[in-house]
Amino acid sequence: MGDSILSTISFSFWVLWGIVFIVLLTLVISVIRRNLRTQRAPVRKIQAQVIKLEQAKGPLSPLRGTFKTVEGERLLLFIDRSRSTSLFEGQSGELSYKGNTFISFDRTDSQV
Repeated sequence: MGDSILSTISFSFWVLWGIVFIVLLTLVISVIRRNLRTQRAPVRKIQAQVIKLEQAKGPLSPLRGTFKTVEGERLLLFIDRSRSTSLFEGQSGELSYKGNTFISFDRTDSQV
């Protein structure tokens, strides 16, 4: 009877380990695919206006900015903290971005 319980525990351990391995492998593959898709995305330059800047939720997370294009489309982009110091809500200018990541913003108005 002791061998039966031991083999059941051992089998359960390997099944759980297999499930955890598959979940982790799926997570790693999805992160790699997302990074490849972002790296291959072209750099786009459009006329846009800063609508809203959201503060980061944690010390290491990036800021998020909402931009409105001339065509009326809204873009939600991630902004590096070092690049966000010159951005203010209501500014208009040329927005450069790649994938969902902010690159630069050249102002055309004089609001500060």
